[in-house]
Amino acid sequence: MPYRSPAAKLLACTAILILALLSSLMLGAVRVSLWDIYRAFTGSFDTAPARIIVLVRLPRLLAAAVAGAALSCSGLITQTVLLNPMASPGVIGVNAGSGLAAAILLALFRSNARILPLAAFIGAMCACLIVFGVARMAGGSRVTVILAGVALSSLMSAGINTLTALAPDALAGIHDFQVGGFAGTAPAALLPSAVTTVAGIGAALFFSGELEALSLGESSAHSLGVSVAVFRMVFLVLASALAGSAVSLAGLLGFVGLIVPHIVRFVLRDADTQVRLMGCALIGAAFVVTCDTASRTAFAPRELPVGILTAYIGVPLFLYLLFREKRRGSPFHG
Repeated sequence: MPYRSPAAKLLACTAILILALLSSLMLGAVRVSLWDIYRAFTGSFDTAPARIIVLVRLPRLLAAAVAGAALSCSGLITQTVLLNPMASPGVIGVNAGSGLAAAILLALFRSNARILPLAAFIGAMCACLIVFGVARMAGGSRVTVILAGVALSSLMSAGINTLTALAPDALAGIHDFQVGGFAGTAPAALLPSAVTTVAGIGAALFFSGELEALSLGESSAHSLGVSVAVFRMVFLVLASALAGSAVSLAGLLGFVGLIVPHIVRFVLRDADTQVRLMGCALIGAAFVVTCDTASRTAFAPRELPVGILTAYIGVPLFLYLLFREKRRGSPFHG
């Protein structure tokens, strides 16, 4: 049926994202109308709603969309490369590695916060390589990857807490960073993360054929002429760059990279990897924007950090996936 085609489903995902974006602009302590949004985007700033939209809600909305798309695509790439449906930037310690690198930068070179995305990328890449290396040395099982990631996350979190105790002034806002959220998003921090995210997703789409081959396993990828070692490293770099850009914006926002790829596989079950990447970008952005809108409106005028809400959603799903994989006991095939 035409309405069941991947293109039609991507169009539906785009419509959901647009609805989420409009809802985020309209809802809040001060409600605004579609007319207010139109006036704000046509250059009329003479009203309070227009200023709220442009100066407060729009930067936050864009940050949530960028972080959601980055984490979701990073999760899909990580799960495919590691052949592990339980892997994600948060679960295997990539987010924690980004957080520790960002904390080190802020503690030692606070004036150089503009290079925060680069530091977050380096931390994510180091964490990813450590987890992958430990898992390979220990046999490479899917359970080993998860356990190594959990252990590394705990170690990185201990490092962040150590820096917080030694440099409390430099890391005064580290609690909000560890929880994850978009309150007070600075427009200056948005551009480098957005550029990194667009470039990373674009590169993943360009090499989507190789990613599809890797999802079939090493032997099948070799038989298709794909250099497994080279492209595994390429995709780990892309996943780390995407996770690092998201962490520099949102802090340690957990479970997004785990939840969204599974939603996309359910919605786009017959689609190829390229379409799934696009679906992850759209649904991931819509998911985080919706969670952020709910977190700042559900208990208004108080605000719940969005990372708490994603944890409430993500933990039950993580346990469900864990028990499902245990029952299946079968290899992961994309």
